[in-house]
Amino acid sequence: IDGRVGAEGFALDIAVMRPREAFDRMLTNGEFDACEMSLASHAQLKASGDDRFVGLPIALSKTMPFPLNGAYITYPEDWKPLWLNQWNLSVQRQVGKDILLTANYIGNNTFHLVTEDQLNAAQFIPGNCGAAACSTLANVQQRRPLYQQNPAIGQYYGIIARGAPDGTGSYNALYMQFQKRMSHGTSVLANYTWAHCISDQWNGQPGNNGVATGTPNNRRADRGNCAPNLVSSDVRHQINLSIVGETPKFQNKTLAMVASGWQFSPIFKIRSGSYFTVTSGSDVALNGQGNQRANLVDPNNMYLPNKSVDGYLNRAAFAIPATGTLGNLSIGNILGPGLFQFDMSVSRTFKVVEKQTIQLRGEAFNLPNHMNPATPVSALNSAVFGKIQSDISGTSGLSAGDQRIIQLALKYVF
Repeated sequence: IDGRVGAEGFALDIAVMRPREAFDRMLTNGEFDACEMSLASHAQLKASGDDRFVGLPIALSKTMPFPLNGAYITYPEDWKPLWLNQWNLSVQRQVGKDILLTANYIGNNTFHLVTEDQLNAAQFIPGNCGAAACSTLANVQQRRPLYQQNPAIGQYYGIIARGAPDGTGSYNALYMQFQKRMSHGTSVLANYTWAHCISDQWNGQPGNNGVATGTPNNRRADRGNCAPNLVSSDVRHQINLSIVGETPKFQNKTLAMVASGWQFSPIFKIRSGSYFTVTSGSDVALNGQGNQRANLVDPNNMYLPNKSVDGYLNRAAFAIPATGTLGNLSIGNILGPGLFQFDMSVSRTFKVVEKQTIQLRGEAFNLPNHMNPATPVSALNSAVFGKIQSDISGTSGLSAGDQRIIQLALKYVF
């Protein structure tokens, strides 16, 4: 809908989004009953027996039927753009001719982060109603507030997600650097970062499944270490070290031929782990939402004494919340494994004749073939809770893990 179509008795919310996003939300999540799509896509759906969508144009009318348990997303009319304030302080000191020391403080705070809440989450009713429990997964819809107020009208409203620019966040970091320029055959660049990021839970696309927020009507209960998708981007410590070293020019001709002119370039990266969230793994609160968090019952023994991929978390330190309640854990407060990466390059340039050289180069990525484990399985009801079943890249920390890679190159320059 582009705003030019009106409908008697309707107040239409105009959602402007990229076509790829609209198609994905329509076809994958089924968020819309009518949306522009290609004729080929519509024909394929109809041929497969999928009659969820109707072809456009259609005539909107106040007599159009509403689906039962319909899912809706609402946004405030006075939408506010995201604000970001940044500041920094830098101090540098030169030592001798070749060394530069730097210390930086970097900070920012963010306003109007997009957050999400559920306005029609099912209410838990304790006790029994007749021979059965009053609250079950089968009667989630009947326990929603709008249904409780007016069943005849409330039956048409299921999940109602509210996206709003209400969140805030902050980031503070200390960055220290040691730099030695090339002298005496060696250059060094080393830095260390200590940082901390805290925010409300960001959710720029609440969708219609209501899985983002574990605490309806209480946004502050979901504030913690910056944790998009329940895995934190709050990395506290990071060390980077790169060295370039050159072998000297030896006076002995034989030794010079064999050992002079080699360049070695090791690169080290060490990073503390990301924070993640332990969830119950099921709708224990019986409110129709997912990603509900577990209870922490033993904060001093969250991890196993000898952490490994076969056992990282101590199952006894966590518990499934009582039926109808939410857990006491916040978002992104369990520390995952750290990261280590060691890369190395070796090269030498051989002079053939004037203006002609041959360069021999070897590079090794993840030279020790070190595995960087990802965060463990964090759903408490899983049979493999606390075990690590995947690894991550030592280069980016985002994609799948990298095995040792060695490559050789020979270049002739003329």
